[in-house]
Amino acid sequence: MSKTQWTSYYQTDEQRRNGANVSIGDEENSPALQALKSLKESREQKFKELELERQIIEMEQELERQRLLEEKGAAESELPSRKELFPSNYAQITKWFYNLLFIIFLAVLVSLLLWGRHMVA
Repeated sequence: MSKTQWTSYYQTDEQRRNGANVSIGDEENSPALQALKSLKESREQKFKELELERQIIEMEQELERQRLLEEKGAAESELPSRKELFPSNYAQITKWFYNLLFIIFLAVLVSLLLWGRHMVA
Protein backbone atom coordinates (compact mmCIF):
# COMPACT_ATOMS: atom_id res chain seq x y z
CA MET A 1 0.00 0.00 0.00
CA SER A 2 1.17 3.44 -0.75
CA LYS A 3 1.37 6.24 1.76
CA THR A 4 -1.54 8.05 0.11
CA GLN A 5 -3.79 5.04 0.61
CA TRP A 6 -2.88 4.96 4.30
CA THR A 7 -3.31 8.68 4.70
CA SER A 8 -6.70 8.56 2.98
CA TYR A 9 -7.80 6.12 5.70
CA TYR A 10 -7.21 8.80 8.31
CA GLN A 11 -8.89 11.61 6.38
CA THR A 12 -12.38 12.83 7.18
CA ASP A 13 -15.08 12.90 4.50
CA GLU A 14 -14.74 16.67 4.13
CA GLN A 15 -10.97 16.43 3.66
CA ARG A 16 -11.44 13.77 0.97
CA ARG A 17 -13.98 15.97 -0.89
CA ASN A 18 -11.60 18.92 -0.79
CA GLY A 19 -8.69 16.73 -1.87
CA ALA A 20 -6.57 17.58 1.15
CA ASN A 21 -3.77 15.21 1.98
CA VAL A 22 -3.12 14.49 5.63
CA SER A 23 0.10 12.72 6.40
CA ILE A 24 0.45 10.16 9.14
CA GLY A 25 3.18 12.19 10.78
CA ASP A 26 0.78 15.14 11.29
CA GLU A 27 -1.69 12.92 13.14
CA GLU A 28 1.01 11.54 15.43
CA ASN A 29 1.77 15.04 16.60
CA SER A 30 -1.85 15.95 17.31
CA PRO A 31 -2.67 16.78 20.93
CA ALA A 32 -5.59 14.33 20.98
CA LEU A 33 -3.38 11.38 20.01
CA GLN A 34 -0.73 12.41 22.50
CA ALA A 35 -3.37 12.57 25.24
CA LEU A 36 -4.67 9.11 24.26
CA LYS A 37 -1.14 7.70 24.26
CA SER A 38 -0.44 9.12 27.71
CA LEU A 39 -3.73 7.68 28.99
CA LYS A 40 -2.87 4.30 27.53
CA GLU A 41 0.62 4.38 29.03
CA SER A 42 -0.68 5.40 32.46
CA ARG A 43 -3.32 2.66 32.25
CA GLU A 44 -0.69 0.07 31.35
CA GLN A 45 1.51 1.31 34.19
CA LYS A 46 -1.38 1.04 36.67
CA PHE A 47 -2.16 -2.46 35.40
CA LYS A 48 1.47 -3.51 35.90
CA GLU A 49 1.46 -2.06 39.43
CA LEU A 50 -1.77 -3.87 40.29
CA GLU A 51 -0.38 -7.11 38.91
CA LEU A 52 2.78 -6.73 41.02
CA GLU A 53 0.70 -6.01 44.13
CA ARG A 54 -1.43 -9.10 43.47
CA GLN A 55 1.68 -11.25 43.07
CA ILE A 56 3.15 -9.87 46.30
CA ILE A 57 -0.08 -10.61 48.18
CA GLU A 58 -0.17 -14.17 46.79
CA MET A 59 3.45 -14.74 47.82
CA GLU A 60 2.75 -13.42 51.33
CA GLN A 61 -0.29 -15.68 51.64
CA GLU A 62 1.73 -18.68 50.48
CA LEU A 63 4.47 -17.92 53.03
CA GLU A 64 1.84 -17.65 55.78
CA ARG A 65 0.34 -21.01 54.74
CA GLN A 66 3.76 -22.65 54.82
CA ARG A 67 4.50 -21.16 58.24
CA LEU A 68 1.19 -22.44 59.61
CA LEU A 69 1.82 -25.89 58.15
CA GLU A 70 5.27 -26.01 59.74
CA GLU A 71 3.82 -24.99 63.11
CA LYS A 72 1.06 -27.54 62.78
CA GLY A 73 3.56 -30.25 61.87
CA ALA A 74 5.69 -29.42 64.90
CA ALA A 75 2.64 -29.40 67.17
CA GLU A 76 1.43 -32.75 65.84
CA SER A 77 4.77 -34.42 66.43
CA GLU A 78 4.77 -33.32 70.09
CA LEU A 79 1.31 -34.66 70.96
CA PRO A 80 0.45 -38.35 71.26
CA SER A 81 -1.97 -39.79 68.77
CA ARG A 82 -5.70 -39.84 69.41
CA LYS A 83 -5.65 -43.61 69.73
CA GLU A 84 -3.15 -43.30 72.56
CA LEU A 85 -5.12 -40.56 74.30
CA PHE A 86 -8.54 -42.20 73.85
CA PRO A 87 -8.12 -45.96 73.51
CA SER A 88 -11.04 -47.93 72.14
CA ASN A 89 -13.48 -49.46 74.64
CA TYR A 90 -14.82 -51.91 72.07
CA ALA A 91 -13.58 -55.05 73.87
CA GLN A 92 -14.84 -53.84 77.26
CA ILE A 93 -18.28 -52.91 75.86
CA THR A 94 -18.55 -56.27 74.09
CA LYS A 95 -17.75 -58.08 77.34
CA TRP A 96 -20.40 -56.06 79.22
CA PHE A 97 -22.97 -56.79 76.46
CA TYR A 98 -22.46 -60.58 76.65
CA ASN A 99 -22.46 -60.51 80.46
CA LEU A 100 -25.73 -58.55 80.41
CA LEU A 101 -27.26 -61.06 77.98
CA PHE A 102 -26.21 -63.91 80.26
CA ILE A 103 -27.72 -62.17 83.34
CA ILE A 104 -30.98 -61.52 81.46
CA PHE A 105 -31.06 -65.19 80.39
CA LEU A 106 -30.56 -66.31 84.01
CA ALA A 107 -33.26 -63.89 85.23
CA VAL A 108 -35.76 -65.17 82.64
CA LEU A 109 -34.86 -68.80 83.48
CA VAL A 110 -35.32 -68.28 87.24
CA SER A 111 -38.58 -66.37 86.74
CA LEU A 112 -39.98 -69.12 84.47
CA LEU A 113 -38.97 -71.82 86.95
CA LEU A 114 -40.63 -69.95 89.81
CA TRP A 115 -43.76 -69.29 87.74
CA GLY A 116 -43.95 -72.95 86.70
CA ARG A 117 -43.50 -74.15 90.30
CA HIS A 118 -46.27 -71.78 91.39
CA MET A 119 -48.62 -73.05 88.67
CA VAL A 120 -47.98 -76.76 89.51
CA ALA A 121 -48.37 -76.33 93.23
